[in-house]
Amino acid sequence: TEIYTLSLHDALPISNPFSEPDFVLPAIHAWGADDVGILIVRNGSDWLAAMPVQLVQKWHRVPGRCLRTWRHEYCYLTDPLVAAADVEAATATLIRRGLRERGCLGVEWNDADWPFVAALAAESRLLVLETFERAVLRRSQSGKPDQNLSSSSRRSYRRRLKDLQREVGELQLRDVHADPTAYTRFLELEASGWKGASGTATAMACRPRHGPFFIEMCQRFEALGRLRLLSLENDTRSVAMISNIASGDGEYGFKLAMDESLAALSPGAHAMMAYMRIFFESDSQWSDSCASRENATMNRLYSGRRRLQTVIALPVGSRRVAMT
Repeated sequence: TEIYTLSLHDALPISNPFSEPDFVLPAIHAWGADDVGILIVRNGSDWLAAMPVQLVQKWHRVPGRCLRTWRHEYCYLTDPLVAAADVEAATATLIRRGLRERGCLGVEWNDADWPFVAALAAESRLLVLETFERAVLRRSQSGKPDQNLSSSSRRSYRRRLKDLQREVGELQLRDVHADPTAYTRFLELEASGWKGASGTATAMACRPRHGPFFIEMCQRFEALGRLRLLSLENDTRSVAMISNIASGDGEYGFKLAMDESLAALSPGAHAMMAYMRIFFESDSQWSDSCASRENATMNRLYSGRRRLQTVIALPVGSRRVAMT
């Protein structure tokens, strides 16, 4: 089996950790996804482009089999990794190779403003199935975390923070990425409330192989110095934790966990506002929330937006038509 070799260090500054080996391989290990391959462009032994893909029998009701970008539920962006040496040629070759595979290339949740989209449009006939936006924090936003909140919302959050600290004691947002036990604590915190076994059982710790995926992914990005794991806590209790992946000059949100017994006091929102203060003191230029488009809290706190889309790329002149 060929080693997955293209990583952030080779790729464009606008990068995608969800297509990197240190994210893709833990997912393949966890779910035994033996039907997932890596579409690559090489120059000799050098990888110029790479994109995790999967052959499916149908996709968005497109007649016939289709090659699609592999997007599992924890993959929030599917843009390929492309080496900076010759972006246009490498990207065009990757697309042409994908189209030759089955005459249909499905690309789900790609950045609508990234050069990959322009290359898709140049090399194929595009059918846009979905376009949406999600919250992004950018350096251009005001340095005050509550700037986008109404005055009444600011007062409400400040009151709830006082009540929260009266309940559990003084809190600080601490960087715990170097503590291996923090990975398990994150899983336990996420499973402590309605996502746990007594509720929807959708927490990673409650689902076979999801917890091991999270731990392996954290270990890999920690080894690269790119794991951001923050805990709003004191010496006796953690009320919320944030897991992010650093990428280029910014970072991507992965998950937020909080103590649901304190939900009325908004520990998750307080953790995010504390994180925003750290962001504005750092060198990061942006932070993609990776939150759902309906996440009201993130939409209020982060004023920027990232536009994503799902498309089907067909060879020019193809008669295949999506039925959605």
